Amino acid sequence: MNKLYPFKFTPIIKEKLWGGTKLSRILGKVSTSPLDGESWELSAVPNNHSILANGHLAGASLPELIAEYKQELVGDFVFDTYGMSFPLLFKFIDAQEDLSIQVHPNDELALERHNSLGKTEMWYIVDADDDASLIVGFNRNFSLLTEKVLSLFKDIEKKIINIRVNAGEIDKDHWTQNPKIGGGRLIGEGCHFISLASCIASSNISKVYTNSINSKNSEIMCNDNFNISLKFENGSIANIVYTSDGSTAVEKEYVEVFGGGRSAKIIDFQQLDLFENNKRI
Repeated sequence: MNKLYPFKFTPIIKEKLWGGTKLSRILGKVSTSPLDGESWELSAVPNNHSILANGHLAGASLPELIAEYKQELVGDFVFDTYGMSFPLLFKFIDAQEDLSIQVHPNDELALERHNSLGKTEMWYIVDADDDASLIVGFNRNFSLLTEKVLSLFKDIEKKIINIRVNAGEIDKDHWTQNPKIGGGRLIGEGCHFISLASCIASSNISKVYTNSINSKNSEIMCNDNFNISLKFENGSIANIVYTSDGSTAVEKEYVEVFGGGRSAKIIDFQQLDLFENNKRI
């Protein structure tokens, strides 16, 4: 068996709609597109194996090297736990457009649905433009305002929920409008308000009815002006109106809840008004 030495792998460059040119300009990666979004530095993901670039083992893939050197390469713990599977993926990301970061399933759910391990992520910001922003930690279902609404209606089973989203127009070339990347605004954004309605109703959905109007931009495949009516197993109902055609002077998100002589109103998740019988509380 050949003696191990420091390995250097060939990066795998991934084109993304939100990508840019910093991977090549700053890090010296070999550019494949003006939209280089990711550079995979070390990967054993199927069909995306890192290839060794230096030394007498050059040309071997990471899985081949693990199969040959086992614990000597990855260590006893990693090999005893994962065997021939390599549990890590290292990458650089360049996002010149907005990039959402999703929560990934744990090992149990990933094995059930995808026959793979779950995914825990660690991010380190290497460089950022002066006007860059990072928004973290917000989920409407777990916001303090939503918790107060749930507390007000905790003993009310049947509720009427109205959610109006004045989302604003997005250009047809934006990555969120691509059905394969962003899913369009119904899948990419509307689903969050369906989740919010289910959270407030405290029940699963039993029936769905939806309709839409044509967007001014006929090239957008996933319509961004629609309403969704929901019926829940506990008898609650909800209506969601999502539009890109409204005035920007109007609040973006407006939520109303009614039931048992009580009412609640959330405005842009910054203001909360609660009412019971004939008074504000």
